[in-house]
Amino acid sequence: MASKSGKQFTKADYESCEFHVGVHRDEDGNPLVVVDGKCIGTVAGVLDFVGRYRSPVKADGRIAVLEAKLEGLVREIPRRVSEAVEMAYRRNARM
Repeated sequence: MASKSGKQFTKADYESCEFHVGVHRDEDGNPLVVVDGKCIGTVAGVLDFVGRYRSPVKADGRIAVLEAKLEGLVREIPRRVSEAVEMAYRRNARM
């Protein structure tokens, strides 16, 4: 992976780094991310930064999956309500 400066990094460059997430806190009590003894930011800040590099296509795909699941649940509501009413009717009929 090349950086903005053009330097090529290999797995060996970062494989031995020590990461500490949430172990240390800043003066406001926010959890920090520390790499090799150097604070690189708050957990929230680092997550926000990394989030900028996530593919919007992946997010759109996740949204589509969730929408499909929601639509499936909505389609099942009439059947589930009908089954619940029928079960309640049978319970009441036995009493």
